[in-house]
Amino acid sequence: MAMSWCRPAVVMVALAAAAGLGRARAEPAEAPEVVWIPPGPFIAGSDPGDSARFADAQFKNGSVTLYFRDHQGKTIRTAISRIKEFMSTHHMKNVVIQLAGGFVGAIAAVNEVILAGQIESIALALLVLVICCLVTYRSAIAGMFFMVPVVISNTVTFSYMAFKGIGMNINTMPVAALGIGLGVDYAFYIVDGIREELKINNNDLHDAIVKSMHSAGRGVLITAASLVASVVFWWFSSLRFQAEMGIMMGLWLCVSATSALIITPAMVYVFRPEFILGKGEVSDGAELNEFESRKELSLEK
Repeated sequence: MAMSWCRPAVVMVALAAAAGLGRARAEPAEAPEVVWIPPGPFIAGSDPGDSARFADAQFKNGSVTLYFRDHQGKTIRTAISRIKEFMSTHHMKNVVIQLAGGFVGAIAAVNEVILAGQIESIALALLVLVICCLVTYRSAIAGMFFMVPVVISNTVTFSYMAFKGIGMNINTMPVAALGIGLGVDYAFYIVDGIREELKINNNDLHDAIVKSMHSAGRGVLITAASLVASVVFWWFSSLRFQAEMGIMMGLWLCVSATSALIITPAMVYVFRPEFILGKGEVSDGAELNEFESRKELSLEK
């Protein structure tokens, strides 16, 4: 991460302390994290222009470069916040410090944009889901209904990311949008299966749910198992990005399939949304069977 032109020797030590790179001292032997290279070797035994990346010809201005042990989001955010705090509390005369370029600086800028737009991107993805459900099922309630498994899978996946220390960056952000698109499909399968079975079973909700779980539920289970098996092997990759994406996508698909197989039928049975059951009367096979069994038992007594 590069800093702008300033007094090199003083500001390098100060900024290293501000960024939390260790004990900042002027002696290079005691502080290997902060190294100030004197101009002597560059003047005595180097080609013209070799010292230009460290200081100007008069050695009045210098470029300060801080090296980090990793590029994780937490490390970058901590360093940026401490440097900004140092800049705001230590005003040096005739010295202007600004965050410049470098790989870490570029990542920090990208992460700031990503974090600022993360909520907006998820909200837009859910808005698209509501619009698609509104067009397909002619009901705004459908969009809210299908949001439930998506929100659950989002919550579980982001909780796992926080638990494992996986920050939100340019690599992990696409997983959110991809997970919403993949996770909601399973709920569509179950709901459409219930709607078809209701037409066949004379609006018997209990039998429609049971038969839908035997037909569409099997399809959801097989599809989810195939996708999880295909991405979970990424976890054994030597590339950290691919390993993290594999385990995150596998977790997302598992949670989405589980919520579609368990939560979606329960919501249909409890809330009985009109876009699934229609406007006609819907009987409950389980209650009728229980009533008939109690009736037969009372007659026998």
